Amino acid sequence: MARCPRRDCETTRRESRRLAGQTHRLRREIERLRAEVARLTGLLEQARRAGKRQAAPFSKGPPTAHPRRPGRRPGRHYGPKAHRPVPDHVDRIVPVALPPHCPRCGGPVERGRVVPQYQVDLPPVRPHVTRFDVPIGRCRRCGRRVHGRHAQQTSDALGAAASQVGPHALALAAHLHTGLGLSFEKVSRLVQTLAGIPISRGGLCLALHRVARVAEPTYQAFVVWIRRAPVVSPDETGWKVAGALQWLWVFVTEAITVYSIQPGRGFEEAARILGEDFAGLLVRDGWGPYRSFEHARHQTCLGHLLRRCHENLETAVRGTARFPHAVKALLQRALALRDRRARGAISPHGFAVARGQLEARRDWLLGWKPIDDENRKLAAHLVRERAALFTFLDHPGVAATNWAAEQAIRPAVVTRKVCGGNRTWRGAHTQEVLASVLRSCQQQRRDPYAVLTALLRTPAPRVAHALIPARSAAPSARAPPPPGAVAISIRRPAPLAASGGPIGACGRPSRPGSTRRRSARWRASSARSSDWPFPARPRSCRSSTPSRSSSSRSIPSQWSSRTSATRSSRSHTLAASTSRECACSHGSMPSSIVWSHPCHAAAPAKQKPPWLSPSFRS
Repeated sequence: MARCPRRDCETTRRESRRLAGQTHRLRREIERLRAEVARLTGLLEQARRAGKRQAAPFSKGPPTAHPRRPGRRPGRHYGPKAHRPVPDHVDRIVPVALPPHCPRCGGPVERGRVVPQYQVDLPPVRPHVTRFDVPIGRCRRCGRRVHGRHAQQTSDALGAAASQVGPHALALAAHLHTGLGLSFEKVSRLVQTLAGIPISRGGLCLALHRVARVAEPTYQAFVVWIRRAPVVSPDETGWKVAGALQWLWVFVTEAITVYSIQPGRGFEEAARILGEDFAGLLVRDGWGPYRSFEHARHQTCLGHLLRRCHENLETAVRGTARFPHAVKALLQRALALRDRRARGAISPHGFAVARGQLEARRDWLLGWKPIDDENRKLAAHLVRERAALFTFLDHPGVAATNWAAEQAIRPAVVTRKVCGGNRTWRGAHTQEVLASVLRSCQQQRRDPYAVLTALLRTPAPRVAHALIPARSAAPSARAPPPPGAVAISIRRPAPLAASGGPIGACGRPSRPGSTRRRSARWRASSARSSDWPFPARPRSCRSSTPSRSSSSRSIPSQWSSRTSATRSSRSHTLAASTSRECACSHGSMPSSIVWSHPCHAAAPAKQKPPWLSPSFRS
């Protein structure tokens, strides 16, 4: 019996509609599951960050099953042995009586030698009250009231405000509240208990405003100095002002730290302190607005990158762990190279070779295309931070992490946990001024009480010049080459002697037979930070110091000029005059450095120089 084609078509249509409906349901289920995965991933990331921000790190997880024995390690790992030194003065000598009988067996005790014991303690504090008898007069010419002022006075207030708190007590209150993070209530109680000076919380708040007013010129001088500092490490964290979220910025140098509370977290806020044309070196984290400082050199924090690699490895499955492992190994190699140079365990030539290998490995890693989302984000971040990964290798005094900024911002975080921020913008300004002065005193190992006391006793606010360090030299910064350029050293020829060989600057001919060994070659350095994404081929590095094993190569002037002109028509070139040792090690001869795009870097080294041909010699 023949099958009906119409019935078969109807069956096929029903099956097609059923499969289409099933496909639509599966697609909706897939979208729902993707949204659920994204939600759970966000919750997991929030839980991670919340775990890092815990106020009590000891509460994380169960205790260790077999903890390490407390105390120092015995033997050579004990560390330096130290004890409290003997005080430089003695205020009172107390003789101690010897017991007549032994406390153990009751036998008589024979008197022997006398050994000293010292006890350093706080004396009973009694407030020191000074009365200033201020004469008041009147000008005979204009009739204005005039009164005197002693050098130890901190205010001109008289009458109802004649009872003032002294500068030492105010400096102590500023240190306790702003420097150590104590609340006004605790500071008031502590000053009352230890010093016997009664002062309310409101009185402390107004007194700290007065301390900040006299320290304002010093704070502004800090900002001016920061803008010309050679190396600055910035960072930022959240801060509340009047219950609204603001941002606390910190800018750290070797001798000065500046705090600034501002409404935003972008480039404009950072430029208010650093200036838009900041030309120093920034040691910072991977926050994007820092990269907007185009005139500055950058060093990204390797600690953040290593921590990010560790987080990716915690959730990596199968092959997704290769990329974070490779990035972690690269960064650790860079830190190990820095330590070897600091110990003097590597020569300058070896350091240059190892540095070139690190850059080649870096560019090779940036060519990877990870499929995991976290690894893809890490790779994109490394591409953006490529030029800022190994800047610390060019400047031995520059840190590889922004540890200094993290440490400077930690006291402010402790204060934020205690008080939650500031109630007014006036209090925020007092916070940033006093915190900057106290932190800078700590960096320079100066007594903050002496600095604040001297500022409070001045009739008008002035700059504490003792806290402003001398201007240091900025790190050497060479002119950046064009994008994708390689450095090519072109040596000019030395004059020829009667024997046909080149003559050095001393006037004596070079060794016979050395002309062939000085055949022309292009010397191309490995790609630097600005050469990517077209890195030059790594070539063998040769020392610039002349020796018998590494003789200088010469190129005739007509060939070098012709070659430079040819390359200039095909790429951007930048020539800079320099001086190098001559072929015979007796003097110097001029040469030039040409920046040329590596895509046009042909192989002129394989060509025989024209002066080696018989026609040129004849």
